[in-house]
Amino acid sequence: MINDQSIIKQIILEYQIKYNLDPDPNKVTSFQLKIIEDDILRITNIAISESTLRRIFQQKTGNPQLATLNALCICLGYNNYSEYVRAKSTKNKISESDSTLSEPAPPTQTKNKIQKKRKKQSKWFFIGLSLLIGGALLFITGKVTEKLLFNSIIFEPNRTIGTQPTTFHIICDIPWLLPNHFSIEYIDADGSLIGPRKIEHRQTTIHKSFFLIGTNTIRLKYKERIIRELQFVILKNGWNIRIPGKDLSMDIRSQFIKNGTLSIPFDSTIISVIQKNNIFSHYQYYSERSLGDGNNFTIEAKVCNSERDGGIPYYDINVDVSSDNGSHAITFNSQVNSYNNLHSGEIVISGEFDDLSHIKYFPSEWQVIIIKVENQIAKYYINDELQYTLSYKRPLSELHFINIRFKGLGAIDYVRITDKHGKCTFFDDFNE
Repeated sequence: MINDQSIIKQIILEYQIKYNLDPDPNKVTSFQLKIIEDDILRITNIAISESTLRRIFQQKTGNPQLATLNALCICLGYNNYSEYVRAKSTKNKISESDSTLSEPAPPTQTKNKIQKKRKKQSKWFFIGLSLLIGGALLFITGKVTEKLLFNSIIFEPNRTIGTQPTTFHIICDIPWLLPNHFSIEYIDADGSLIGPRKIEHRQTTIHKSFFLIGTNTIRLKYKERIIRELQFVILKNGWNIRIPGKDLSMDIRSQFIKNGTLSIPFDSTIISVIQKNNIFSHYQYYSERSLGDGNNFTIEAKVCNSERDGGIPYYDINVDVSSDNGSHAITFNSQVNSYNNLHSGEIVISGEFDDLSHIKYFPSEWQVIIIKVENQIAKYYINDELQYTLSYKRPLSELHFINIRFKGLGAIDYVRITDKHGKCTFFDDFNE
């Protein structure tokens, strides 16, 4: 019988394959988790937060709630968690056929002839048993070898974010021992499907251009089975506003800036969607030009997520700045300390396992959130008061992406990035 923990490990493995995640859960970026969070909400209409996903992938929590497990399995193509368990149980069970070995009653003959016949029967019995065991071992070995071969497939992009249009380059390396039944499938942001197209060369680089703003997908398939799935986000150069399942590509400055702040207006049709589904809004800035050295910089953002700004209790705020290979992020919840989260490079400090109860922020007031990084040591501030310091080992490349996320609508007064010498490399105060 398969226990819940082993099933959860299989679910994590399938997500690592589907979203091309690093096997080390500490190296999974906030941006990758946001993509998974958005996909789960779009497919299942169930919201699973980034911090919950990270705890599940790190296996630092007990059995998740059934609703969470159902959502994770539905996103993998199953109807619910129970169906996933049945499918895996059937797949991993080695069927045994019942057989009986009957010994015919010995005819009237001498004692030596009876013993000779029994020896012959024993010989064939052990030969048959050996063949059965050998066949089972070959079957298991073949399955293990096949799994290792599939896990060794390389399908890695040079980047996952770009402006309109962007050509992405994906390195593809498929082991020669696997049959050549592989194909590529493309799904544009508007849902249109291209393919599947057969892969002619096992070792190749795939070049794919995307034009539509939003989340685009490339799938590597073996027959009808999805082996890898990569998400590519196309943004405008500059500010973009996104909510799960919807990308707002209109002129941001004319539609969402008022009185020197960036926010979704209360008369927007988006408000009802956000508040009804209890989901997050994302204010994202992307630049092809570098915004700074990912290991020596300071980002400062003045934000608010009060009730008057369209916030949803408990008024979460997340500030995230990313490169192509990692990110620095800080997440606050006004009332639930376990949701507080700090993240730099491969290091994650979570309020669920670390004492972050001293961190206080007040969503009804403007807060200045600062992440200052110098030589791979990150310091986190609220209103110039140091909250936490951590060091990380895996260096980040140049910064290109800012994501400020609110539970509800939220508002941004300004964002500033400076280098280690204090020189400003990015600033927007949303004035005309």
